[in-house]
Amino acid sequence: MAASSNRIMLGPLVAAIDQGTSSTRFLVFNAKTAELLSHHQVEIKQSFPKEGWVEEDPKEILQSVYECMDRTCEKLTQLNIDISNIKAIGVTNQRETTLVWDKETGEPLYNAIVWLDLRTQSTVERLINKTPGRNKNHLKHKTGLPISTYFSAVKLRWLMDNVERVHEAVLSHRAMFGTVDSWLIWCLTGGKKGGVHCTDVTNASRTMLFNIHTMDWDPELCSYFDIPMEILPKVRSSSEIYGLMILDAMNQDSGIHLSQLQVDGGMTSNRLLMQLQADILCIPVVKPSMPETTALGAAMAAGAAEGGSVWSLNPEDLTEVTSEKFEPQINPEESELRYARWKKAVQRAMNWETTEPVNNGNGEHKGKLLIDVGSGPSIHSVLSACDHYDEIVLSDFASNNRREIEKWLKNQEGSLDWKPVLQYVCELDGKM
Repeated sequence: MAASSNRIMLGPLVAAIDQGTSSTRFLVFNAKTAELLSHHQVEIKQSFPKEGWVEEDPKEILQSVYECMDRTCEKLTQLNIDISNIKAIGVTNQRETTLVWDKETGEPLYNAIVWLDLRTQSTVERLINKTPGRNKNHLKHKTGLPISTYFSAVKLRWLMDNVERVHEAVLSHRAMFGTVDSWLIWCLTGGKKGGVHCTDVTNASRTMLFNIHTMDWDPELCSYFDIPMEILPKVRSSSEIYGLMILDAMNQDSGIHLSQLQVDGGMTSNRLLMQLQADILCIPVVKPSMPETTALGAAMAAGAAEGGSVWSLNPEDLTEVTSEKFEPQINPEESELRYARWKKAVQRAMNWETTEPVNNGNGEHKGKLLIDVGSGPSIHSVLSACDHYDEIVLSDFASNNRREIEKWLKNQEGSLDWKPVLQYVCELDGKM
């Protein structure tokens, strides 16, 4: 009886839709303590129509949200928690994934093209070719982004060029574009019966159509990609910022030396990793007891929004939120040495350059992969690349890893003969 009374006295609750690449979750939190009260998760299927293509069904994404909400509310009811106390719902989502739907029928016009999809490589190369000096950073002064397959504008351009239903809907002023957040919010707020077509600045900033200085869609960027601005969602403010940065950049940008690093996400369950972070950075690493901080942040932002105000974001009001602290356990000299090694490893892993295979007209693809990354890539990734490209140019990789490569080859029964490839790589690099 006492437990039941305690649950009834929980006060306002806030929830979050966490729509990720591989799954959807709905989570409900206590607005006072940030305690996760209940949640439900549903996996999302991905389809791969061609090599490098990754798609998801927008209807399945939406249905997974409904299912997660229903199951979570059922669990709360079983715990005698009044679901009418849920005062706000936030949304956090996979970024860059691109959708187009018909605003009159509410139907998706094509599958969602997922952020990691590579079909737009030729579109990207065509766009880069028309820039002065073939500069992939030509738009970076406005977008903060390079011209890349990663971002939404080129996926939208591909849909307009290659999907007749999308092309026709754009011409007839029926098309709506959005990332996953826009699709979900539009559907959940009424859909074709007056749904809200919007996004927030964080999602908009990942499209290559958003000017990060004016904080709005940019007419020149839209003209560059030949995308009509009428199909874009309205950009609204967001009370949260998500991102991962290197510690040096954080110190430099803020002008303040960080006294501790707060972390979140699935990897924080690895206590050894957290301790290594503290040792290398030589500052305490603080991990929240409730690791679902992406969803929690969305819930907090929704709960703190004007008109709701059931969750205060003032630090002094969050004293009941618990955390675990990992203190450095090595001396500063050893920490500096480890940090220097880590930065060297990062440098070696940078500057990958690839060129797309070119069709020779007979249905066969010929091309090459240029890698200049020192000893960065793994043995397996380099050897698997040989299977798809004609030439490989390496720096000191082949020389430094020759024995390991040969040992690996000897253990692969029935595999292709990589010996000539290895010899060719070494000869190209002048190492043999």
